[in-house]
Amino acid sequence: MTALSVKALGSRDGLCFLLPAQWLESDYAVGLRDYVWSLKRRPVELHLFKEELFNDAQVDAVALMIGTEQPTEQPILFSRPGWSKSLSRGNYPPTQWRREFEASKPTAISIPHLQTRLGDLLSARRGVATGANEFFVIPETSRLASGIAKSALRPLVRRLNGLPDVVTEDVLASQPDEEHYWLLAITPTHKEELKELNQYISHGENLGLHQRHLCKARRTWYDLTTEVFYPNLLMGPTTKKVFRFVENEAGATLVNNLYGLRWKENVPEATKSELLTWLRSEEGQTAIRGHARTQGAGLLKIEPRALERVPIPDRFMLQGETLI
Repeated sequence: MTALSVKALGSRDGLCFLLPAQWLESDYAVGLRDYVWSLKRRPVELHLFKEELFNDAQVDAVALMIGTEQPTEQPILFSRPGWSKSLSRGNYPPTQWRREFEASKPTAISIPHLQTRLGDLLSARRGVATGANEFFVIPETSRLASGIAKSALRPLVRRLNGLPDVVTEDVLASQPDEEHYWLLAITPTHKEELKELNQYISHGENLGLHQRHLCKARRTWYDLTTEVFYPNLLMGPTTKKVFRFVENEAGATLVNNLYGLRWKENVPEATKSELLTWLRSEEGQTAIRGHARTQGAGLLKIEPRALERVPIPDRFMLQGETLI
């Protein structure tokens, strides 16, 4: 609706839309943001409101205002309570407009180490996007009821709340059955060898899960074996206080509500331990928060690529080169 309305503007028309602030950075809106940027003879204003704007929804909102055509090029105004700035429109629009609101935000602690990035020692990625978590994510209670063999499953960490900083097989096994999760990871061969899976897969197909986008894109809709990975560290992408890093000694996998981090080759064990300690420290948390974006209700979220760009101290360098 927003795109159609903007495209339909006549020279003397203007509009105002109240949109979720995610519109400022979402991939789906890139084309429309670029188009708005290209309307150089129209004044454009973007006013950011925090979550307290609504009593019944904890989301940030942005008011998009587009004015009538003027004889000369017009700026774009970015504003939030108590602050504003104007940008002239060059040839290259910013990719994520949310950053324009955050550029002047002070950092709580200055991080002077700019040469080395976290991505020099670790890679970060989202967990498995199954396309049907209600089918692939199986609590122990359901496994026992269905009789699915453990050989068809992989240990899964669904959430970090309540878990210690080091997760072992014993930690997972000690969880209540309703909080002890598995991920179904089978091939057609497993299906043939484990007859109890036929009924479970047929049930999923009766629900139409095999027609969902991600499932349909696979050669065999229920085969996740090429997508499952086993990270060294588990991390939650959102927080209001502390970004947790949990060591994965259980060899568990995860779905895409969590991030998995893997050490790059040849990182010394001492460096791993020291870096993990730093990431959990106030200095490390400040560096991460500086690359996160603010969502509703004071929630912070960091993307995998942004996490890899987090600067880390110079002591993780050796003679001007990283330790990897």
